Amino acid sequence: FLWIAASQIITAVRSGLAPFASIQNFANAFFGGSGLDGITPAVWIIIFLKSLNGILIPLTLKFTSNITYLFAKPTSIVVTSLIGAIWTMRPPSPIFSLGSSLVIFAMILYSAKKEQENKIK
Repeated sequence: FLWIAASQIITAVRSGLAPFASIQNFANAFFGGSGLDGITPAVWIIIFLKSLNGILIPLTLKFTSNITYLFAKPTSIVVTSLIGAIWTMRPPSPIFSLGSSLVIFAMILYSAKKEQENKIK
């Protein structure tokens, strides 16, 4: 359990108990096991999504404008939060709903302006 051992060491370092931290636990987890023991499917999903994020962000910046990237970040937050709300069966807070609506409204305004610019050209 590499991640458990790492969190124990981080906790020990932050609490000032670093000289007493068990380095052997970390070494056993790193060298004794596969290092992937104890990772749940939910963690694998997060690892996959973060890896996908690392691929999609450079592609977005390469093939589109910076404004698209700036809209992609809040959109991903909105979508992730909506999926979380559906998964947990808890609606988002009213202030979050207002912010999400503003983000979506800004995207609609930007895309409408882009369409007008394209028609003029």
